[in-house]
Amino acid sequence: MKRAVVLVIVALATSTNCSNERAAENNARRAEVTTTPVSAPKPERPASEDLRSAPPEFRSVDFKNFSYPTNIRGNITLKDGEQIFNNREGGGDMFRFVEVGYADLTGDGKEEAIARLSVVSCGASCDGGSDLFYFYSSGTNEPRLLSRLETGSVSYSECGLKAFELNKSNLTLELFQICQNKGISFRSLPDPKNRGGKFEAQSFTRFRYVFNGDRFVVRHRKVFPFPQGDVQNHEETVVFNN
Repeated sequence: MKRAVVLVIVALATSTNCSNERAAENNARRAEVTTTPVSAPKPERPASEDLRSAPPEFRSVDFKNFSYPTNIRGNITLKDGEQIFNNREGGGDMFRFVEVGYADLTGDGKEEAIARLSVVSCGASCDGGSDLFYFYSSGTNEPRLLSRLETGSVSYSECGLKAFELNKSNLTLELFQICQNKGISFRSLPDPKNRGGKFEAQSFTRFRYVFNGDRFVVRHRKVFPFPQGDVQNHEETVVFNN
């Protein structure tokens, strides 16, 4: 009888220890989830090293392992195409290399490089992603940054990317919502048609830029209706033409 009691006590102790271990493991997993940014809600096409063969001036440049200035985190350095920043309170920002293309922005017969990054910011939820574009000329030791543009995210009213088409020195940029250019970034203006959904837009803004040798200058801006409304699964268009 005593032997049976001892076995029951041992079994209960073992079960309690296992339960405690499982609870600790689950807590650790929950903590890891709250401190690591989640991937973008919409699928992104795989990152490509370049859209076609790089000009000789850029063949030694590895844009996947490169430093970029940002408004969100200051200067960042990608490693193998990524950089992740975690916030103490949970969530964070995930930067990712998307692609690099080439076009003659300045009209001197030499092509410049246009690197594209995406960044997804997460807190209680993720914002769907923003796009960052960098325009480089070839330099003696490393590429020289000529200009850059940062779109907002596609969530709520933050001027997320709809389309980007570069034809030499002329750029057509379309952003969801009613947007206003603010230096290298954008801010949204109130849209009376917007019902306030997280991934909803009733309008988009088309900007036409020209590169003046130092930066892109807005030549035309117009707002259009966007009857589809849902922007979460929209596949943005990005084209570099020389």
